[in-house]
Amino acid sequence: TFGIVHQLISSRIMERLDLDKDDVLEKSELLSAIKQVFPENLFDSSGLKKDVFENVFSELDKDGDSQISIEELRQYAKKEMGSNILSQDAADVVAKLVLDVFDTDNSGNLSKNELQKGAEMISQAREK
Repeated sequence: TFGIVHQLISSRIMERLDLDKDDVLEKSELLSAIKQVFPENLFDSSGLKKDVFENVFSELDKDGDSQISIEELRQYAKKEMGSNILSQDAADVVAKLVLDVFDTDNSGNLSKNELQKGAEMISQAREK
């Protein structure tokens, strides 16, 4: 039973993230999914807006420990991506992707510096 549920959820997540519907998640589609977590006003024509970044980091860091945990990422992604079941499943995947891609020291949390570098990477990808 668990395998069937897992397969169903995986299929639904793939439907949500596979933008060109070719049954393969490309880097651009993963970046697009990660971008959904970051608010549009975080960037302008010159790149990352530092003041908005500080506000986003504070909003993400619910416990104030200067580290973003996977649970904090999950809650933020769920809020940003909507409340339907498919969005909730996709939010879990996106939170894990953000952590996997941006956690350069493999601590299991994101520091402000790691999140800022990740946001700058997203900003550069937006320009292409």
